[in-house]
Amino acid sequence: MGPTPAQRDLAGLQHTLAATGDDPRTRELTELEALWKGLRYELEGRRSFWDKSVPLRERAPCVVSPLPRTAGRRLISLVFGEGRFPTVSAGAAIPEPARAALTKLAAEVVRSARLRPAMRHVLEQGLSARSACVVCSVRDGHLCADVLPAKWCLPALDDRGCVVSLEVRYKFDLDGELHWYRRTITAEADTVYEPVPVSDRVLPSVVKQSFAQTFCPVVWHRNEPDPTCGGIDGVAMFEGLQDELEALDFSLSQRHRTAQYNGEPFTVRVLGENDADSDGGMSAPRGREADPRAGAGWAGMIKGWMSAATAPAVKKDPGSIVTLSKGGDMKLVESTGAGANILTGDADALRRMILESVEVVVADPETVSANASAALQKALYAPMLARCDGLREEYGATLCAIVETFLRLLCSPAVRDATVHLPGWRDLLSTLDALFAQGGVPLELAWGEYFEPTWQDIGAGVDAAQKANGGRPVLTLRKSVELIAALVGVTNPEAEADAIEAEEASGGETTRSIFGALR
Repeated sequence: MGPTPAQRDLAGLQHTLAATGDDPRTRELTELEALWKGLRYELEGRRSFWDKSVPLRERAPCVVSPLPRTAGRRLISLVFGEGRFPTVSAGAAIPEPARAALTKLAAEVVRSARLRPAMRHVLEQGLSARSACVVCSVRDGHLCADVLPAKWCLPALDDRGCVVSLEVRYKFDLDGELHWYRRTITAEADTVYEPVPVSDRVLPSVVKQSFAQTFCPVVWHRNEPDPTCGGIDGVAMFEGLQDELEALDFSLSQRHRTAQYNGEPFTVRVLGENDADSDGGMSAPRGREADPRAGAGWAGMIKGWMSAATAPAVKKDPGSIVTLSKGGDMKLVESTGAGANILTGDADALRRMILESVEVVVADPETVSANASAALQKALYAPMLARCDGLREEYGATLCAIVETFLRLLCSPAVRDATVHLPGWRDLLSTLDALFAQGGVPLELAWGEYFEPTWQDIGAGVDAAQKANGGRPVLTLRKSVELIAALVGVTNPEAEADAIEAEEASGGETTRSIFGALR
């Protein structure tokens, strides 16, 4: 359905900010972000869908499909979801035991900086608004990864795509007046400026605070960049599908309107011999016609009362009595549903076409069982998994760049003598210094499976292995206990395996003693 009042207020604020002198890039990214969030029509300032004073195509649909965000989050779940987030480890070229220590430190960086939710946010920013920006820092001894909207950021990139400098600039409300926020991050300093009113038509230039540094701790990612287009941004997931999404919203809105208008049977009176059509064919009492716009707060209610005060409607009341003369009749006329069916078919076709364009597969739960094997799920979701493979490669490199940036921060003069809540990092400073002197820390990723094997997969695999080896066991006792530990509530598989072995040993001793006594 349509956005909530809070979302409309936010869209109104964004529309005001976008109308106060933003550059074309900022406006484009704001529009793509609004498309993703379902706030596109509020940003455009269209009239209500129920406002008959303008043509239908100039109104805002009353039903806005959440398809962009829903489809995008399916990809995000397959790339960085639970059980699929990659394990970061040091490269094989690093000799032991330094490699094991660095792998442990990288895992601590991922945990301390909360990179699991941060990377989901980074991927959502890239899919929705072309690019994503991550600023790495150490605040109060904690690692912080701040994901900033790309529309606020203007980076300067070198030939390898690394950030040389970054300017962060956006408008915000301060005491009822719009002000500019400005921050610059370079290899020399991180500087925040005093805000100035937008009405002054100048950018902030008075330094509020500044911190010295030795490199620019910013990672910039372009989402699925088009090699034929330059620039600092990539390509958003639903870029170029705005018309198709609008057509889908209108089909859903018109179907909803059809249900509202025709879903309730309409009463028709057939005049008798002595009836006069003085009351328009209806003898039931009159009332005020409801205005669908009257649901948006007090202002909408007042507007509804004013607009519908002169539009009488029939009051429906179980106690109402209609008197019929000879030859008269009363009938309930119901819609055949043909128009709604046409709109439903159109909406379904548009939805399929949009999902195919972005390579997202939504399986029908009526045709795919919840216990479908992992192999079947991979076959069904093959087009989407192919796209996820590309996203894993792209955003996996960004994850490694973020972890390496944090490791570089630990070696920087401003941090290496400070308190950082990260176990064992000081013991590796000399190793990190040597690696960064050679160009950087090589990192590797081990990704999780898209779909966990079901018990059907496990059972089929065990049966096939036993048939191949003549019926002998294919799993050790401890591995078997670990396999079903979570299913039966076992919290310590090792202790459970030891208990089983002890019971088997005691049972064997009892059996031997019984047979010995019999002999």
